[in-house]
Amino acid sequence: MSESRLKLELDHGPWEGAQYSHCWPVGGVITGRMSCYAQSEVKARRVRVDLGWATSGRGDTDKAIVASIDLHEGNLEPLRNYEWRIELPLPPDGPISYEGHLINIKWKVYAIVDRAFARDEILEEEISVLPDIDPR
Repeated sequence: MSESRLKLELDHGPWEGAQYSHCWPVGGVITGRMSCYAQSEVKARRVRVDLGWATSGRGDTDKAIVASIDLHEGNLEPLRNYEWRIELPLPPDGPISYEGHLINIKWKVYAIVDRAFARDEILEEEISVLPDIDPR
């Protein structure tokens, strides 16, 4: 069983409408909150949030972490709730999200508890990165 509970809440993207809640333009900034409740002491190296993209489909695959923020270093104390505000900048040159027959490009925000000598705890949230135009 997990020793901590991760929660990632991303703010609404810049465009109106529920369908655009997890959409941001290239060069934009993803904002939100990350929290972690430690049920017992967690032997951790650090807590961080990463922003990255990965390709899938036919042919070679590629991936990159384009932003990473260290939020906490060291162990997590028991019965304590940790909360952080996050701001992750998107690169101005993309790539944009894409789903096709031969290739897909998916963006994700990762909340990570980097645990010492144990499996890391990871929570991921998929987002869409679009050209910097109003999609409506």
